[in-house]
Amino acid sequence: MRERPEDYQRWDGRRPILVVAPHGGMRSRPRRPRDRINDLHSADVARDLARKLDASALLNIGTDRNDLDLNRISVLAAAAPLFLAHLSDRIFSLARGGTVPLVLLVHGWHTTAAVCDVGCGLRLE
Repeated sequence: MRERPEDYQRWDGRRPILVVAPHGGMRSRPRRPRDRINDLHSADVARDLARKLDASALLNIGTDRNDLDLNRISVLAAAAPLFLAHLSDRIFSLARGGTVPLVLLVHGWHTTAAVCDVGCGLRLE
């Protein structure tokens, strides 16, 4: 599958924080035997979090993770150069002047586990 720019929602906030929802899209086709379950409401949670934090956001609101898994660097490099460019451009922009931006990746669960993970990692090298 090719990436579609209309599946991405993004904006800049005023704080050095980027909220990303790589699995916010939903399946629009019949389920296949090896499909993974989609994250429910992760784009909505990420959108609300970014707005409350006055953070930048990059949300996948349309692409099914089974067609393009935007949480995988190999997939971004091979099939989603626009998403990767948005991600890297915003991180580099937030890091200007020596600031270490906080990047939050929001992943939802599914109907059998009605919770939402919010992951945060920091690497200074």
